Amino acid sequence: MRDIDDLLPEVLIHAPNCADPVAVRYLREAARQMCEKVDIWRERNSIIISNDEESGLVAVPDAEIVRIETASLDGVPLTPQSPEWLDENYPGWDDEVATGATSRFVTQIKPGVLQVVPFNVGTLKVRLILKPSRDALTFPDFLVEKYGTELGKGAAARVLMLPTDDTGSNPQMGTLLQSEFSAFLDTLPMKVAKGQQGARVRTRGSYF
Repeated sequence: MRDIDDLLPEVLIHAPNCADPVAVRYLREAARQMCEKVDIWRERNSIIISNDEESGLVAVPDAEIVRIETASLDGVPLTPQSPEWLDENYPGWDDEVATGATSRFVTQIKPGVLQVVPFNVGTLKVRLILKPSRDALTFPDFLVEKYGTELGKGAAARVLMLPTDDTGSNPQMGTLLQSEFSAFLDTLPMKVAKGQQGARVRTRGSYF
């Protein structure tokens, strides 16, 4: 992981009067928008599920879960589902205790906490699609190294369109940078898909 501050020059080159905290805020927003646009940040995680209420906590620093991509409990595959789907198709799922029935689903019951359904203890292995959290202080290395210039433009665009002179407001330049950032986001899914060996272009709903 890299400090978000490493990307400040990419913002300040366009908005030199911008205060660092403001630049960091809009760098987060640009990175979150990018990670919501395309499944670009993946992490594998192994979580011990026990009877402890917080046992399903996912420990990925400075990140929020966009979607559970794959999951298994002690080697048995699970299907990711939303709490709303489970409410409709599996009433009472959130009140269950361990019964010995084979777990079939995994869901996110609150930010950063996963639960298997029916509930059982064991080792939950997941592959997650992530985005930076709203208070992130770091980004994964690849966001900084590969997309730093574009994130800087996206952040600077927001800064320059702020209705204040404190940051050197320049709506015309802000609009131009926003157009460039939007064009980058529009082409990003295809670029990412082409960069994945043998991967097909596909879209999936986000449950969380």
